[in-house]
This record gives sequence, structure tokens and C-alpha cells, in this order.
Amino acid sequence: MAQTSPDRAVPGRIGPPPGAATASEGNGPEPGAGPTPPTASTAGVRRFLVGDALLNDAPGQAEPVPHGGADALVLLLPDGASRALDVPLLLGRAPRPRPGTVSVPVRGESALSVSATHALLVPVAGGVLVRDLSSTNGTVVLSPAGVPLPAGDATDVLAVSGSIVVLGECPLRISRSGDD
Repeated sequence: MAQTSPDRAVPGRIGPPPGAATASEGNGPEPGAGPTPPTASTAGVRRFLVGDALLNDAPGQAEPVPHGGADALVLLLPDGASRALDVPLLLGRAPRPRPGTVSVPVRGESALSVSATHALLVPVAGGVLVRDLSSTNGTVVLSPAGVPLPAGDATDVLAVSGSIVVLGECPLRISRSGDD
């Protein structure tokens, strides 16, 4: 399959390759526990699906990285507030705090379809990984081209500037800090 450099990664589904073991098969953390840290067996090379391409990346490539400066990404919330995407964010109506994350309540009329702790957003090089946390109404990332990419407990989706993260029926836009 095609190799894609992380610098040229396009918005798309990121997750284990087809047929790979998942957390539900007893080979990983509980669903919704956040990004899986590398282990001795995965420290050399990790494999992700980015769009339709299989990506082998260097150790640490998908680790959270802070964004800053003019290229910083922000999340635009339905109540008009914005939140920098520089640390892992837990989103929901009343997100239950988890170590290493910041809880961001989603408010507004469209937030009625949002679960209490709905999704996790983790900043990485090139964008933000979006993971649904077993929400009732699901999480979908609409790419800047309008392609819907469902996120799941074991499937992260890369969102970039111009993407819309839809929690249930509540749209949240990701943009560059100077574009909002």
C-alpha cells in the first residue's frame, strides 16, 4: 500500500489496520481510555490508516504535541466561545475529568444530543485526533471537503483546520487561531 509521510497526511480515519487486534479483544486499554502508549512490541513502528493509505510512522509521531503561534488550532464552540487545541480536551455536556485532559463543557441548544462525556480531542502534529468515548449519538468529523468520517472507541480521526467535529447533532469547527 502507499506510504504517506505524516507531514502530508490528509484528514481521514486513523486506527488500527484491518484485522488488527483492538482493545475489545483484550490487547489494549479499556475503550475510551485515550491514546494507547507505545509498548515494547509497538515502540519500533506503528501502523495507522490515514484515508485509504497505510501509514508506518516513527516512534512518538502520534504523541500529543502542543500547537502555538499563528498556526495554533482552536475549537469554536456553539455558544461562541473558542478553546485552544494545545492540550487533550474532553468534550461533553458535563465531561468527567480524566488525568492529563482538560474538561470542556459543550453548551447551547444543539448540545442536547451531546453525551455527558462525549469525545476526546488530542493535538498532534498536523491536526487533532478525535475519538468518540462510547457516546449515545456518535461523533463524526467532516473533512474540509465535506467527507464524513465516523470516530469510534478504537478509531481516531485526524481533523485539520476547516474540519467540523459533530458531536451527536452539535457541530464544532476547527480553525487556525487567526481565522476565527
